[in-house]
Amino acid sequence: MRPTSLLLAAALLALAAPAAAAVRPEAARSGPFALDLVDEAGNVLPTFEHRGRTYVLGTKGRRYAVRVRNQSGRRAEVVISVDGRDAIDGRPSSFDRRGYVLDAYGALTVDGFRLSDQAVAAFRFGSVADSYAARMGDARDVGVIGVAVFPERAPRRVPPPYLAYSRPH
Repeated sequence: MRPTSLLLAAALLALAAPAAAAVRPEAARSGPFALDLVDEAGNVLPTFEHRGRTYVLGTKGRRYAVRVRNQSGRRAEVVISVDGRDAIDGRPSSFDRRGYVLDAYGALTVDGFRLSDQAVAAFRFGSVADSYAARMGDARDVGVIGVAVFPERAPRRVPPPYLAYSRPH
């Protein structure tokens, strides 16, 4: 099954939008799924489009979270990567990784790399050198946030087995 992909290029330094760019708090969308970055208060961070990519305006040192919304009637598994690292364990990202289960018509907000059941390493805007990915030894995808969405397959209707019976005489 091919995943639905959402990609949001987020510059991890404080950004200033070009004068011609329209800045708006809007989500990246693919079908019924939407991705946006939110601040600590849950406000959608402003974005702008440039050469077919979506960029986020962030402030160096500030925390952010990745929010994925499902506006379909099917559950989905979502695999989230930040800076090329899997959000669940901070290891290199891959389509083969396990993700979060997102309920039909539900939303999921992930605020950092999972370190344990109780602790996360917060997502923060910062420099490449200060990024979690750089500290883990691979900073080539710093600034890229990706979400692969694997919608649940529609259940196949299986007809009940044919029951042979004999009629009473």
